[in-house]
Amino acid sequence: MSYLYFFHGLETFLVDEAVNSIKSKHSDAQISFFEEDCNINTIIETTQSSGLFASTNLIILKNPTFLTKTLTKEETTQWIELFSTITEPNTMIIYNHGSIDLRKKLASTLSKKYQSQRFEPFKDWEDEKFMQWIKTRITQHNYQISPDALNMLCQISNKNLQQCANDINNIITYIGDKNEINLADIKAMCTIEQSNIYKLTESIKKRDYQDCFKIFQQLKLAGEEPIKLIGLLTANFRFFIQLLLLQKEPETNIAKQLGKHPFFIKQTLNQIKKTYTVDHIKIIINALAKLDYQIKSGTTNAKIIFSSMPKTICLRT
Repeated sequence: MSYLYFFHGLETFLVDEAVNSIKSKHSDAQISFFEEDCNINTIIETTQSSGLFASTNLIILKNPTFLTKTLTKEETTQWIELFSTITEPNTMIIYNHGSIDLRKKLASTLSKKYQSQRFEPFKDWEDEKFMQWIKTRITQHNYQISPDALNMLCQISNKNLQQCANDINNIITYIGDKNEINLADIKAMCTIEQSNIYKLTESIKKRDYQDCFKIFQQLKLAGEEPIKLIGLLTANFRFFIQLLLLQKEPETNIAKQLGKHPFFIKQTLNQIKKTYTVDHIKIIINALAKLDYQIKSGTTNAKIIFSSMPKTICLRT
């Protein structure tokens, strides 16, 4: 049984979840909380004390400065010796919101000798891992999710895990006794902004001018930022080019190379290979890059994207 836990990383939502998971297992303990500049003598005294109504201690150190600042050899030794004494009736959680240098002796000791976990955000190319995280979380609630619903939830969450976790909780409450979350459930529960972004990504696959223009106007009315929209469109069209260049390979290989779910690869490729060529997508990406430069340099009105881009995307060549 472990009595010292070390959690760290930039994905603070998961760091906090890990901390709360340990806290839930020590609900009867006396909790002592310290933040940032933790005095080692005070911590030692805490390990020696006990509460009137609790027989165990849970000592929590949040973002302790000893993980980031330079310590003397003596200070480092003192902390390491303290860690080695943490045992029943004491449990200690040390956690840090952000990256730390694991080459430093103190951080290295915590990482190697005790129960440690690092939490980092999913990268842009890790859609497959993100989808698996969503599926696992939903399964833990004893529900299932259909592939198209999973695809939409992944798209609208933008890899914001806290938002995604909240969305999952809301959807589960919404569907009640149903066993599976489907696409209609996601559409019913998502915000207008989330819905518009999803509609846009689906619209550009079909390359239908009227539909595309309508979505762009909805985004304009919703106050969507043009620069943010350019980034979203550019990412989608770069993905389309990769798919078209790899389309002769097995879908499972493509999914592995691009870090996407095989269902999403198949669904997207089947649609865009009928509506796009590599050359036309290059024209669109160049137009987006030019518009991005013009907006940022102040030589054109940013709102022009809402009228000009549907034509650029849907114009047949």
